[in-house]
Amino acid sequence: MKLTPAQKASEVGKWAALVTLTFLTLYPFIFMIMSSVKSNAQIYTRFWGVAAPLHWDNYAVAWRMISPFVFNSVFITLVSVLTAVFFASLTAYVLARFQFPGREFFYYYIIAIVMIPGILTLIPQYILIKNMGMRDTRWALFFPYVSYGQVFSVFILRTFFAGIADDLIDAARIDGSGHLRIYFTIILPLSKPIIGTVALMRVITIWNDFIWPLVVMSQKKNFTITVGLAYLTSEYKVEYGQAFAGYVIASLPLLVLFLLTMKTFVRGITSGALKA
Repeated sequence: MKLTPAQKASEVGKWAALVTLTFLTLYPFIFMIMSSVKSNAQIYTRFWGVAAPLHWDNYAVAWRMISPFVFNSVFITLVSVLTAVFFASLTAYVLARFQFPGREFFYYYIIAIVMIPGILTLIPQYILIKNMGMRDTRWALFFPYVSYGQVFSVFILRTFFAGIADDLIDAARIDGSGHLRIYFTIILPLSKPIIGTVALMRVITIWNDFIWPLVVMSQKKNFTITVGLAYLTSEYKVEYGQAFAGYVIASLPLLVLFLLTMKTFVRGITSGALKA
């Protein structure tokens, strides 16, 4: 089909807009990578351009400074996400498959909690952690991340679990399966995409969290990557190239994780649970 001049102009305009928006989205990351191999002098003199020689040693220096913070974040994120998703999936299974008085009340109560901004619970949560003697420990991060991660995860998983065919559950019960066996052998295998999606969203939230670790952590050895990067750029003379290298290193785990789980994430998004 031959396009008219007006249609050609419209197509060119659409592609130009898409290219422009893509460039504006990606340029901050490109700029961060370009700046990570510059010295301070090169950043001052060639702020927007590529400079030579390239200072790859910035990455070695940045890694030495932030590696303890990276390991802290990896440990806290991994343990918190696994625990939160496990308990959220159990709760969602009960709300989706059990019949008991008050079931809908509890479900809508969970949904109502989603409406509360997290910043409103910051002070009560801090007082609770302090009174329990957990301040400046990993428990101060673990318990809030696990508890707060239940709300949205239960909402998403319950919707998906409720859509699983009843015939599969009834067949398992006829074979003598109990609820735990049904949960582990039917519900979880069929729910891998949505569970992976929920887990990935929790990983991103916990890894990027800055306010809560900043509030409850005061010892440098307990800092997560977000607080550690801010601490390094404020305590010493700022070497901007090394700081940008640290930002790149801090971004790599999420980038690698997303590339490895992209298909699972897309399957979870398109499975219908997130559209409900």
